[in-house]
Amino acid sequence: MCRILITVFALTFLLNLNDAAADTTSTATPKSRRTAVIYSLVSTSVPVAVGGVMMHNERSAPLGTGIASLGLILGPGVGHAYAGNMRRFWTGAATRGIVLSSAVAVGAILIHGSSGDSWEEGLPKAMLAIGVIGAGVTICTVSAIRDIATADNSADAYNKEHGFWTLTLRPTYIAAYKAPGLVLKLTF
Repeated sequence: MCRILITVFALTFLLNLNDAAADTTSTATPKSRRTAVIYSLVSTSVPVAVGGVMMHNERSAPLGTGIASLGLILGPGVGHAYAGNMRRFWTGAATRGIVLSSAVAVGAILIHGSSGDSWEEGLPKAMLAIGVIGAGVTICTVSAIRDIATADNSADAYNKEHGFWTLTLRPTYIAAYKAPGLVLKLTF
């Protein structure tokens, strides 16, 4: 019984490794789906968190705003860049950069235009500025979430383009037979 368990665990471990098949003269290696998503997530969340903390200090508020903005603009695409999909990286970064900078510029113009107005005249402009900036940040956040969530697709596309295949073995439960089983999956 012990030999069978050791053999099953050894085979499961060996089959769970991502095997790569490519030309032996090639220096390309397969890209991990998980690594692509983690790179995007960490490259976004760390600068946004650090910038957010810095924004609470009067001296470092402008720098914190810049760090958080760059994290929101560039961070989500890092997983796509890791997977060699630079077009997706730059498209997402440009979209978020244009939307965020446009929203802040329009908000600043509205607020600056209301600086000499009375309270009753300036309040609607300030509320509109807050709405415009909020909409820009929301659009950027949705775009960032989308880029983070699809970074694994770029890794899959890279692996498919370079001819890598994976062989995985995963445990499963077969409800019809009320028994555990194994699923062998070969992806080209």
